[in-house]
Amino acid sequence: MVNPRFTLYDMNRLIYVFAIAAALLAGACAGKRPATTAAYIADRTVECLGQDAGGAQRVRVWGRGRDFGAAKADAAKTAVEAVMFGYITAGAGNCNAWPVIDNEGAARRANPQYFDKFFRNGGKYKKFVKSERVSRSEAHYGGDGVAVMMEITVDRAKLVRQLTKDHILQ
Repeated sequence: MVNPRFTLYDMNRLIYVFAIAAALLAGACAGKRPATTAAYIADRTVECLGQDAGGAQRVRVWGRGRDFGAAKADAAKTAVEAVMFGYITAGAGNCNAWPVIDNEGAARRANPQYFDKFFRNGGKYKKFVKSERVSRSEAHYGGDGVAVMMEITVDRAKLVRQLTKDHILQ
């Protein structure tokens, strides 16, 4: 049997209470969004860690990619670009922070195919990476991929020889 004292007014109040409860529950479940990998590399700072007697430079860089391998490759490209174009902005004072190529824009405009081939996946840039060090604890996984911090040694002298041989440097 229907309760004769339960009116349409009571029904509207009940619906209103359920709507508020559902909104509060949805807001509580949403919580804080997890940090994306972009939060770990807000800028592309390249930190110099030192230079050996042969001129090879060790730098700390972030790489980002869809998986761990792609993030490592991005870090290696970033390290070689930093040495080549002078993106080393932090770190020890015993690094050669002068770029191998003074004017990046002019060099890339004059030789676009060369630099596209040089920095593509599996390109020549890999020949100048002497060593890489990364641990899985320095990798951050997020919804938009992986960010990894690596220490990479770039053979600057070999890079200069190759760019001279390829007539990029005069």
